[in-house]
Amino acid sequence: MAKQIHRSQQKDVELSARRSGVFDRSRSDLGHVKALEGQAETLRETVEHHRRQAQAAQRLFARYAHGVATPVADEYTEPVRRELAPLLRALIDGADLSLNETLGGARLCLREGRDE
Repeated sequence: MAKQIHRSQQKDVELSARRSGVFDRSRSDLGHVKALEGQAETLRETVEHHRRQAQAAQRLFARYAHGVATPVADEYTEPVRRELAPLLRALIDGADLSLNETLGGARLCLREGRDE
């Protein structure tokens, strides 16, 4: 009987030790998960930071491109407009012509300011 009690107590101790080991591992796994969650949050913040920088660069480029494109378009369309304007005025007294950079989107402005 004493042997059985001793064996039972020994099994209890072994079971307790195994449970303790499982819980210890669970705690370390939980710590690892928390560390990974922290890294994921840091990465999300980094991605958001880069996204904001990319948007700012995009806005800056758009402003720059617009500032450069308008004079270049005018330089490109002005000779065509100069060539066509006298011919147009010969047909319609006081008329003027404006063109976009593709030479399309012509706008005819008549003497009284009406667009045709």
